Amino acid sequence: LTFCLSRWFEPCIAVFPPQAWSERFAPLFKNADSIFDVDEQEELKRFLFSSLTNVSADKTGRILLPDYLMQHAGIEKELVLLGVHDRIEIWSKKAWEEKQDTSFKNMRKIAKNFAKRVFRCGEVVEGRFMQNAQLVGNYL
Repeated sequence: LTFCLSRWFEPCIAVFPPQAWSERFAPLFKNADSIFDVDEQEELKRFLFSSLTNVSADKTGRILLPDYLMQHAGIEKELVLLGVHDRIEIWSKKAWEEKQDTSFKNMRKIAKNFAKRVFRCGEVVEGRFMQNAQLVGNYL
């Protein structure tokens, strides 16, 4: 098994299967001129690709994390693995506990904002999204 590892937008390491990495970022950079100005594009590319590395699992399924990525994530001894949609995130245990505390306190607000955005998009895109968002919004 081979994985793409990169620093992420938070103090953690992102782990993607190679195909998932390509599917996520190839379309973004293909149409980047219409989304970002040139300086933003280059900064984003530098951020993501300067730390990108491919690693292969050993016979027992373990991977070796590069020191520079461990430093980015603040991993010294204990770590936490999280499955997040299309990737795995590797956090230091301490950083993850701090993140959980902050996220939990803000989750109700985040969920309401998410439901409002889905609701607005749902009106334009598809009635089913609108109904689901309305149900979520009512629940929150």
